Amino acid sequence: MQAPERILLSRANPGRTPLAPIIAEARLRYPGSRIDWLTPEEESVELRPGEKVFFHSGAFPSWDNLTDATRKELRRRRHDLFILAVADDLGVRAFGARLLPLRARIPAIELLNHKLQARRFNQKEWLANTAAAESFWRVWVAVRQKADEAAATAWLRALPAVRRVMEAAPHESLEGRKLRVVIFTHSMGVGGVQKQIFELLRGMDRSRFDPTLVLLVKDSGFFEPEVRALGIPIVHVYPIQPEDQFFTLIARDLARVLRRIRPDVVHTYMPLPNMLGAMAAPLSGARRNLLSVRALRVEEVTTWSGPQYQTFDTLASRAVDHIVCNSNAVADYYTKWAGVPRGRIDVVYNGIAPGPYASLTEKDREDKRAELGMQPGEVLALQVGRLSMEKQVHVFVDALRLARSKAPNLRGVVAGGGPEMAGLTARAGDLIAAGAIRFLGERRDVRQLLAAADIVVLTSMVEGMPNVLIEAAHAGKPSIATACGGAQEVVRHGVTGYVTPVGAVEEIAERLAELAQQPELRKRMGEAARARGQKIFNPERMVAETVRLYE
Repeated sequence: MQAPERILLSRANPGRTPLAPIIAEARLRYPGSRIDWLTPEEESVELRPGEKVFFHSGAFPSWDNLTDATRKELRRRRHDLFILAVADDLGVRAFGARLLPLRARIPAIELLNHKLQARRFNQKEWLANTAAAESFWRVWVAVRQKADEAAATAWLRALPAVRRVMEAAPHESLEGRKLRVVIFTHSMGVGGVQKQIFELLRGMDRSRFDPTLVLLVKDSGFFEPEVRALGIPIVHVYPIQPEDQFFTLIARDLARVLRRIRPDVVHTYMPLPNMLGAMAAPLSGARRNLLSVRALRVEEVTTWSGPQYQTFDTLASRAVDHIVCNSNAVADYYTKWAGVPRGRIDVVYNGIAPGPYASLTEKDREDKRAELGMQPGEVLALQVGRLSMEKQVHVFVDALRLARSKAPNLRGVVAGGGPEMAGLTARAGDLIAAGAIRFLGERRDVRQLLAAADIVVLTSMVEGMPNVLIEAAHAGKPSIATACGGAQEVVRHGVTGYVTPVGAVEEIAERLAELAQQPELRKRMGEAARARGQKIFNPERMVAETVRLYE
């Protein structure tokens, strides 16, 4: 088979399918080819000479989500092969993406599944495969999912009995060796959960513990290099997450991974990994299984809600040794959600090392402010986080606009990427034009940005225990945060900052203007925040309180 000269690569679900491993696989398979790709927003993959990134509107790729100029350019470049990365061979829910190579007149199509296995089609074969996937197979998957949910429920109900049998079996002696610990979560992309996992792994006493990080999928791997630098192995269950989550099959594959590691302890983070870990850990011979609950859930912002998922969480929580929550707000919520007695839940606050924030100098601060275009006398309000609906960044934009009528020296900076970027920049068009706000995208210099800031703002509608507020405290900055869960356990209203109702644009604006106009108040609140953060939210405390549950 002749290698294609030019390839166009796309993903059926960009929000769930990472770009980097797909391009790496394509370059491995076709080393002499030039690869263009379609994406909803720019991603950090290095372009080679002659390659190009095309952008589509909306969350999913389709011919209708391309501009006229992009359509003309795609046809002009005459691609030889279209690679569509999907999370299963059927590629259901990808109808628009499936039609795209036909309309772009690309002669060959390759379907790349979640195991990076490829199937090649010509246009007629592709059309027939698409028709099958969008009719009979769509129905089959729906039926299969219902059967899988029933099987997963039965598996979870049987776990207490399974654990009793496994506990009665002979175990490898712990004498003279380290405790093997598996930390299991979805991925190590940008996020508060991932930050806490890294802090836990970094602080774990390696003379007592032998940790392995198991991830459900590969993704951008934001924290993976830092984990590897600690000498801790990382194992991926899949290169890409399966689109149709057949829980029993994923739990089976996870159990196979765990059996190779032979852990003594399995500690899981996030809803799906918590369920899968509860199912798989007993089959690996693990002595202890812990699950961590890190967030409040709201119907509008999570798919892990509703009666079926509540049943999953209830059954999983009954089958583990410990439930760890990162705030009292999350613990109280989970007690009601999963029917867990409050006494079974351990609250362990997030921990972040204060030293790196305290070590930044006034020169570091001024250098970063200069980079951001700040002028003498201007006050910088910073919001950090993923630009998704639950973060409600539009509230910050609207509050900043109001606050500037009283404090015209106030400027805003937003650090973070996500699906709301286009809508937010459009909403803030007048502020951007006036140089009053900047959207920086995803950043690795948050520590320096916090040093440059005067005020930190969090406008979320729901949070478990927001790391950015702890980081702001370590940086000695006052915060304005909404009463969105664990945020109220970090910010002491009137002492280290202010807590406002969720969505209270006018009140947030008042607090912004107040802090912008009173530098001594900012200083006093920042110092109080730093003292409290160092005492309560340090990693040594978090690690010690966590690992005591392993032994």
